Amino acid sequence: PFSKRPGTKAAELGNDIPDIIKSERVSLLKSISTEKKDRFLRSQIGKLAEVLVFKTGPGNSVGLTSNYLNVILPGSLQKGCIVNAKITDIKNNMLFGEING
Repeated sequence: PFSKRPGTKAAELGNDIPDIIKSERVSLLKSISTEKKDRFLRSQIGKLAEVLVFKTGPGNSVGLTSNYLNVILPGSLQKGCIVNAKITDIKNNMLFGEING
């Protein structure tokens, strides 16, 4: 939310919005943001993406798509490699994929 900064024109404006209304607006915006993010992530299911692997663990790897979405892939892949992946699922705001080809 907006914070007044001394010496700025905004700090001198009157008719400040009550804190309860500010809190309600922030809550609404966070809710809308979460909904839009979820909708976007779900729209990626079934799509193909190039994924840059940046983390490898036992049994899986994590990488980033060109639009900075995290994807969990099966297998311990080499860090820094780029793989073609098909996005197959979403769980807990995390995309899952499988290597394509």
